[in-house]
Amino acid sequence: MKKHLIGAALLVPFLASQLSAQTNYCGRVTVAKIEQTDSGYNAYISPGVNDLPGDKKQDFYQKFHRRFEYILLNKMDYAKAGLHRYLKDTAELNRRFCVLLTEDKQVSSYLAALSNEQQEKKETYTIKEMMQVAARFFWLQNRASDGWIYYTCIGNNGQKESRYERDYSVLEAFCFEAIFSYLDGKKSPRFRIAARKYLDEIKEAVPEASRRDPDVIFAARQSLYQKMEQDAGLQDALLRYYRKYGNTFGFRLSDVNIKL
Repeated sequence: MKKHLIGAALLVPFLASQLSAQTNYCGRVTVAKIEQTDSGYNAYISPGVNDLPGDKKQDFYQKFHRRFEYILLNKMDYAKAGLHRYLKDTAELNRRFCVLLTEDKQVSSYLAALSNEQQEKKETYTIKEMMQVAARFFWLQNRASDGWIYYTCIGNNGQKESRYERDYSVLEAFCFEAIFSYLDGKKSPRFRIAARKYLDEIKEAVPEASRRDPDVIFAARQSLYQKMEQDAGLQDALLRYYRKYGNTFGFRLSDVNIKL
């Protein structure tokens, strides 16, 4: 994995009224077997949004694919459902994925919120909560070849270990999509530069001999989170993204006025 994982997301406004009807997500999303060979053979399940030419509603899911893929990858328990037994049979894998998705009402509610289909059930979050969630996408890790690095990733991040008191799944998807929209730009965002600076400051305070200690790594990771929670560049970027695309998400940020 690269130090800074980036990807492409084409982002355009979309009227909520066009997504007012509850969506059947089977057929609109899919899973595939991915083979990774960096350190040997490793097959895993990767969700994605289907290409349905001429389907205006599907255009929305493709253009904002990252938010849906984040939920499908992180909020569904494929192992518990036994989907890994069908990695060699794509058709059966997707049939069982459809059954799992249909039965998982919680995940369906996340997807509906992320397509702004739940007009009467909008959650409200504070800017402080947004920053707390966003900061945990800056994951500090020790690597034998590189030492301490940080990267931003759909799967490896600090969301699961944080044990929030509220369910921030939809807010997580928003932050993930917003962060990656900037990382994919031609110009390096201020928050990326700041994160690198914070990491260097944290490293300087820790003797090299201690940098492989799991407790030291954990403490350093928390320190990076705290610095990113307070980073003005990250907050500004997230708020700009929310003001531009907040009407496509089924939540509100308090003290931020946009037309929803």
